[in-house]
Amino acid sequence: MKPFSSPAETPLRRGFTLVELLVVIGIIGLLIGLLLPAVQSARETSRRTACGNNIKQMGLALLSYESGKRAFPPGSDAMPIASATNGRLHAWSSFILPCIEQTNLAARIDYTKVWNAPGGNDTASDVVLPLYVCPSGMERYPGKQDYAGVTGYSDSRSSPPRNFSESGILLPTMDLDMSNPDDPKKKYRPPVRAAQVTDGLSKTVLVAEAVDRGHDGGSTSASAEALQDSRWACGTNVVCHNSRVVNDPNEQSFRSRHPGGVECLFADGRVSFLAETIDGEVLFSICTRNGGETIPGGL
Repeated sequence: MKPFSSPAETPLRRGFTLVELLVVIGIIGLLIGLLLPAVQSARETSRRTACGNNIKQMGLALLSYESGKRAFPPGSDAMPIASATNGRLHAWSSFILPCIEQTNLAARIDYTKVWNAPGGNDTASDVVLPLYVCPSGMERYPGKQDYAGVTGYSDSRSSPPRNFSESGILLPTMDLDMSNPDDPKKKYRPPVRAAQVTDGLSKTVLVAEAVDRGHDGGSTSASAEALQDSRWACGTNVVCHNSRVVNDPNEQSFRSRHPGGVECLFADGRVSFLAETIDGEVLFSICTRNGGETIPGGL
């Protein structure tokens, strides 16, 4: 027979008290609070690295294009304005497709027609290319492009105002005289050659982040496109920098979702992170190809 065990001999099972449980939960919450910023920072570092790689690949493609064509691609192929009818509005980022291993996509585009013409160009321009999308961007839509070609700068707040909107490298191939868009004397502007960048390729920005600029809402009329479209196929995928700072939400400017600045591509293929603390005059100077400005090193 099994001997009888007294209550004193029975081991007691003891769980957490309410106070102990709350302490454990508090410690876990504190650890999560300490680790979360580090995790988010690591993720943003990874996204920024991927973004820099995107723009680096675009730089290699643009230099390859320039090497083959002896000129950089036009920022916009004869941009149509008002009632002008001879514009096709294809973008620099469309012309370099064969240089970023997108030959098949380029073959689907009829470059003699408007960039989103029905019958082929419309569907091709809707393709989302990961190379053209910043991982830190928030908006998503067909044909998104988070990197804009630089046409120059405009400083309306200076006295007198300064307008160098067509002093960059990726320019439209047509002189944009808004006062008389159908002037028969309007001249074709050839694409910019490397030799015309007299400020130096290493001192002139070719492409910069302009993330989440919005899009055209599906319009099929080239003349109705908004000037700040961000579609890789559309020639309005350019930016005239209009602010003395980067990441200015109120102006057409270099803009990113990265804390502290933007990634940009110089015309020699170098990628650099422009800090929000960059001097305004320096920022304007690197937007021009032949301004003759003195730009400090280290950018």
